[in-house]
Amino acid sequence: MTADPINPYWQHLAALKPRLAPHVRVDRQEVRGQLWYIIRDATSGRQFRVTPEAWHFVGLLDGERSVSDALAASSDILGDLAPGEGEATRLLTQLSTLGLMVGDGSADAERLYDQAAKLQRGRRIAQLRTPLAIRFPLFDPDRLLVRLAPLGRAIFSRIGLLVWLTVVGYGLSTALLHSDELSANVMDRLLSAENVLAMTAIFAVLKLFHEFGHGLAVRRWGGEVHEMGMMLLVLIPVPYVDATAANEFHTKLRRAIVSAAGMYVELFLAALAIILWARVEPGMVRAGLYNAALIGSVSTLIFNLNPLLRFDGYYILSDMIGIPNLGTRSNAYFKYLVQRYILFLDDSVTPETQAGEKRWLVCYAIAAFLYRIVIVLAIALAVSQMLFFVGVALAAWAVAQFVLLPVYQMLKFLFFSPRLRGGRVRVLLRAVAVTGVLAFLVFVVPAPRSTLTWGVVWVPEGGEVVVGSDGFVRDIAVANGQSVVAGQLLYRLDNDRTQGELARLHARRQALAAQIQSEFVEDRVALRVTQLELDQVERRIAEARDRIDSLTLDARIGGMFSLALSGDLTDRYMMRGERLGFVIPPDQATVRVAIRQQDVDLVRASLENVQLFSVGDGGVRGGGELVREVPASSTELPSLALSVMGGGDIEVAQGEDGQPAALTDVFHLEIKPERVEQRRRIGEKIRVKFQHEPVPLGQQIFLRLRQLFLSEFNV
Repeated sequence: MTADPINPYWQHLAALKPRLAPHVRVDRQEVRGQLWYIIRDATSGRQFRVTPEAWHFVGLLDGERSVSDALAASSDILGDLAPGEGEATRLLTQLSTLGLMVGDGSADAERLYDQAAKLQRGRRIAQLRTPLAIRFPLFDPDRLLVRLAPLGRAIFSRIGLLVWLTVVGYGLSTALLHSDELSANVMDRLLSAENVLAMTAIFAVLKLFHEFGHGLAVRRWGGEVHEMGMMLLVLIPVPYVDATAANEFHTKLRRAIVSAAGMYVELFLAALAIILWARVEPGMVRAGLYNAALIGSVSTLIFNLNPLLRFDGYYILSDMIGIPNLGTRSNAYFKYLVQRYILFLDDSVTPETQAGEKRWLVCYAIAAFLYRIVIVLAIALAVSQMLFFVGVALAAWAVAQFVLLPVYQMLKFLFFSPRLRGGRVRVLLRAVAVTGVLAFLVFVVPAPRSTLTWGVVWVPEGGEVVVGSDGFVRDIAVANGQSVVAGQLLYRLDNDRTQGELARLHARRQALAAQIQSEFVEDRVALRVTQLELDQVERRIAEARDRIDSLTLDARIGGMFSLALSGDLTDRYMMRGERLGFVIPPDQATVRVAIRQQDVDLVRASLENVQLFSVGDGGVRGGGELVREVPASSTELPSLALSVMGGGDIEVAQGEDGQPAALTDVFHLEIKPERVEQRRRIGEKIRVKFQHEPVPLGQQIFLRLRQLFLSEFNV
């Protein structure tokens, strides 16, 4: 067998006589209907998966047979299915890197392990390139987990599951009963100066229980855990355990239970915390329980269960679909697609090993890459609010990691890879052409641009029939659907308390008037005091009369009257501000929109047209015309249907008056629909699309980033 010209290490490896390390175990495992051999280190938990053909070659290496002899014997038996020199080199190097193979002490063996050491150093450097999750191994927890094994058997049993379901179900029902109190001013409560330190400590404790959950689950079915340490997660120290021994379990269910064990424990603790929170008095203990409930539930489900991050959800998904190392292999597959179909390198080798993996690998590579960019930049933005330079450093690291580093690696490959020897110029020209086309598409070709938001069908100014003062409905002068004219009586309300107050004020005014007549002659000093009191009574009389007058509701505009409330309103008590109905002029209803500052600037500057999409009536679609804009911003919403609580996109919080208000100032726009069907259902939500002048995608991204910096940092 001759040396491979693109494999300079083969001549040194061919004469080696390596063998698997004494502490290595080999297990057979079926994944997606295909047989694999798992080579694992029983002490460190490291493992490596190989095909049956590769295992046939590796299994021949017993310390007596050379690599070239083993490869030749494998070729004699397997023929074309046997690994080649390049694959054999990769196998030996990777097994040596993981400490799964030992050599014969020769100089050539030292070269192999020098290469393995370089790969190991490369892995350490790669870890340092991810400062959001740097690991520091501390101790071997196996003895402690052996002592806690009875607890693990109780937790991961049918009775344990029944207890878990009972407690978590009770905790969930408690949270639903207290949902308003739990959700009120969440960010203010969490980010207050006195709460941040306590929340950090609670987070670390919960994560300690989380990791012990993984460890106990591994021990539950006979696995061993030999590494536990501390990881810097977004600069916050949290514990971790190496639970890779679970990969030797032969059933997917047990492996999935190990991956989900941390969330299982955290959700149980969160449920206990919310149950206790509902029963203790306000104070530090209650605040701590609130933090524990929120961290153990929301953060666990958002981060740990998310398969796009390398946490528990990722390993569950990877195991359930039968694609180990899903993230690494998806990146490798994306790299293969670029080399094979953009650079046209015919010798590119796909990491796809089984039918059906292709879609998973492509979709996961794209989704995970975009999500990680978003989440890292979001973290950098959040951190910069408290530690500006740390946030800027994280953002710079994200740009270097996700933009500059891939560009550097591609340039290094194009200019220095031995694979391109003899065809480098042709490949470089292809790369330049593809880059030019992409740059042209991103920075030159105009791309569609639009702003999407929600609106609500509403009546014109003066069309709302709103109670002006508290009272009982005594007279309903019109029927639902009846045509009315401006000034026509609609409702008459009554309030005996206001009438009684007005009568008392009249009596007091008469008494003061008589007192003034007597003091005019006898006591000029007392006269001035009495006159001031009389002026105050006159003002109160005017206010009472206004309240009584507002109990009579007339139509301010003409149109069709529509009830806003169902049922018989006679003698019902109504409070000031409650809506009794609408007067809708023929085809004059508009769509009211609440839009943020950064979006309203775009609407003002480059609006081309407006599209309206009805939610009901089979999804009616039509155009619209912007007819009015309230020039001043406010935190009021035309309808709570536009808030997040009502299914819209405006975040709200409790305002100073106790009513829901937008967290940030919004601008109100009115749009007149072209379609008659979209004007009739008052209060209905409508999807609004503002279409803007097309501009290149690069310019759109730049403008959005500029708006972000202006809104967050005023720079």
